Amino acid sequence: MGCSISVVGEALLPYGSTSFITAQGRTNPNDANGFVFKECNVFGSGSAYLGRPWRAYSRVIFHNSNFSNIINPNGWDPWQFVGYE
Repeated sequence: MGCSISVVGEALLPYGSTSFITAQGRTNPNDANGFVFKECNVFGSGSAYLGRPWRAYSRVIFHNSNFSNIINPNGWDPWQFVGYE
């Protein structure tokens, strides 16, 4: 198992924009789906969040993974769904 995720944070975005590795969404809190990243190595340049919601009930799991210092210390950005974290 495992994966490598190379992030080029903010490189393709206008100045002041934010980069995200994931944007997952569910329409129902009981949906049994989501993104799972197991034993991953996340590295790159710039700065990025691990993710943000696409809809109100998003679910993203990074399990037993390693992160370089490019990840924003907050990890997750609630985007427009504050209160659903």
